[in-house]
Amino acid sequence: MNALKTQQFRWTKGAAECVKKNLPLVLKSKHTSNTTKVHAIFHLMNCTVFICIFLAAVLSIPLLFIKSSHPQYAQVFLFALFSPFSLLLLSYFYWISATQRPGTSFPSFLGKFLLFLSVSMGFSLHNSIALCEGYAGKKIPFIRTPKFNITSSKDRWQANKYLARGINGITILEALLTAYFLAGVYLSIYFQNYGLLPFYLMLTLGFGYVFYYSIVHAVITTKHVNG
Repeated sequence: MNALKTQQFRWTKGAAECVKKNLPLVLKSKHTSNTTKVHAIFHLMNCTVFICIFLAAVLSIPLLFIKSSHPQYAQVFLFALFSPFSLLLLSYFYWISATQRPGTSFPSFLGKFLLFLSVSMGFSLHNSIALCEGYAGKKIPFIRTPKFNITSSKDRWQANKYLARGINGITILEALLTAYFLAGVYLSIYFQNYGLLPFYLMLTLGFGYVFYYSIVHAVITTKHVNG
């Protein structure tokens, strides 16, 4: 998990740095069509979706209170019904890709896809921080992604010297967010607002999954190094 975090942080921060460096040049170019400029915006800024996911997730619980205590705003919340449409499009995109592998069943795909979405949500804090650092121009040392070269049952990933050891502040925040969205599950049931319940269940699973394996793999690595 910590190797994946290292990779994701560098890739996401690098994407933000590419936006800062290249997008203004593309938009100011007199020789580039508007269609190409729009395509460039979507292509370069695709990682920014993590910031959107994180903000939408964190703000959804206060909105749950507002919706429950101020029924006069009910019509405003009807716009949220359009959100599942984008999920259907995303699901269809990945399903078409999955069907290219022979023997893929829909139940198997659905389970893996929901886990993938949940863990992606669980990475939203981590990757949002990377994006903010990239947009702000913050310089950090190059941290190499561990390469494990596992070729036999005797090989061990724990010995890799590039693996992060210890627990950082982001991991602690991921634990707090797991509890936060678990509270969202309770509040969704309490207010009988079940539309957000699947969303909170996936967020709890995603942040809990990332937090749990960050701790477990850090402990295993530290024990291996200490003998």
